[in-house]
Amino acid sequence: MSGIISLIVAALFGLWGYKKRLFPAWAFAFNVIIAVYLGVMLTPNILELAGGLLDSLGSYANVTVMIVLAVLYFVIVHFLSTIYLTGTYCISFHKMVDSGGGLILGFAGGLLIANFILFSIAASPLKEISLVSKYLPACMEQSSGNHVINACRFVSNCSLQYGDKNIAKAIEIISRTDAANQPQPKTAAPKAKLPDSNQASPSLKKPIIKDRDAILDSNE
Repeated sequence: MSGIISLIVAALFGLWGYKKRLFPAWAFAFNVIIAVYLGVMLTPNILELAGGLLDSLGSYANVTVMIVLAVLYFVIVHFLSTIYLTGTYCISFHKMVDSGGGLILGFAGGLLIANFILFSIAASPLKEISLVSKYLPACMEQSSGNHVINACRFVSNCSLQYGDKNIAKAIEIISRTDAANQPQPKTAAPKAKLPDSNQASPSLKKPIIKDRDAILDSNE
């Protein structure tokens, strides 16, 4: 079911890219992949900086931060690129390249958006809802997560970072929904228990005399 949803969403964006042509579809796909990358990679840092400020979100905190970061970046950058890039400059290609390239890039951008949403659902407690688990199987997290990981890896390799370990670590943190798996705050070491001043010191206690009669006899 999740694969069908991804293809339907990707096909809709592919038709949009076919009409918009290559240059606007390229700007759209580029902004989508960067938004997904930043949403995934910045989430662990934001969670660490926020500390207990996100406790009200509970187990939804990780996914919420990731989605907000990705959407915020995409809305701002795509708005600016539409005004100052695709809305200002017109780059023309051959009709077949223009339409076909727009179709492919729109399809790719839509496929990534669909899998990003599915991964967000699978990495949140929403997957425990009976209706969601019925139509979106447990393997959805792995399949949709692979698309997200591949997108992040592509951006990382193009920027010469090669941060596969950082990507895997970020995905692991985002996928945590159990409170027991969340990083626990450090607690201070227990203080050493001081002896009570009201209690007599062991060295001051009177010795126990086992054979009192023998000592009395020796003194007489």
